[in-house]
Amino acid sequence: MKKSLALLMVLILLFAVACASTAPHRKSISLPLRFTANLKGTSSEFNVIITEDECIIGFDENHPLYGTELRFDSSGGRATVGDFSREVDLDIFPAQKALLEAFRGISSGNVTKTEEGNQTRYTIDKMTIMVYYDEDNKNIIGIETEENGRRFAFDIAKLEAYEIQSDSAG
Repeated sequence: MKKSLALLMVLILLFAVACASTAPHRKSISLPLRFTANLKGTSSEFNVIITEDECIIGFDENHPLYGTELRFDSSGGRATVGDFSREVDLDIFPAQKALLEAFRGISSGNVTKTEEGNQTRYTIDKMTIMVYYDEDNKNIIGIETEENGRRFAFDIAKLEAYEIQSDSAG
């Protein structure tokens, strides 16, 4: 019972937060990727790995949700805290969902793209994505998404290509 209550509290905190190397070059963003992000205006960072099939979100030591891992794939999502794990729906994490959809959409190449100085605007279906770059080294430093009147802005750091690890024991 205590673990269920603890997970529920963690999920409520995460929902509240969600509402409030070789770096990919601005000309080509492809999966898999690993990066650190935070909602603009906050210092609570989370670490993200996005592949074609899965998204894994973990939280840094200074984050209130430290110790929680979220995994989302085509069959659904799972939140894990220590030994306790529970199925979750990505829709209860709108900021993380928007970030995941933005990177997956951009990497798919099925987007309308317009470059404007140190930013690139992508349009995917009803979502608009603004990607901001560091002018000197062309790395992504921020992403802003807007869909159906809902807007999220993220600072992005440590963006790098990610090598998928083999599960074979060899």
